[in-house]
Amino acid sequence: MGDSVIFLLSFTALIPLAAILSDLTEDVALRTNTAIGALINVTFGNATEIIISIAALRAEKYAIITNTYIGSSLGNMLLVLGSSLLIAGYNNPLSTYNVHAAQIYMSSLMLASFAFIIPSAFSTLNL
Repeated sequence: MGDSVIFLLSFTALIPLAAILSDLTEDVALRTNTAIGALINVTFGNATEIIISIAALRAEKYAIITNTYIGSSLGNMLLVLGSSLLIAGYNNPLSTYNVHAAQIYMSSLMLASFAFIIPSAFSTLNL
């Protein structure tokens, strides 16, 4: 089999796993308090990245690990925020936002952006 076919089959196999983990965390959250439910949701929400990282670490594919976490972080920061703002604007043309929460989110977005940019900039230097 070609690499593309293996990738597509592996990707397709992760979709039901993500759905099962999502259902599991929702069921646990319903049976416990919200803090434990949120902690389990955050922990198991990144299970696919952990599985991919373990497999890549065993194969010594460190670039895959780095790119997986960069993609996950950018997806969570930009895709989730952009989708939320788009849907909120579509459903309600005049939206109000919590200023404190928006400042925290933008600060974490800026910090994460610097965390990606600074190592990339230093890697291009010949020091």
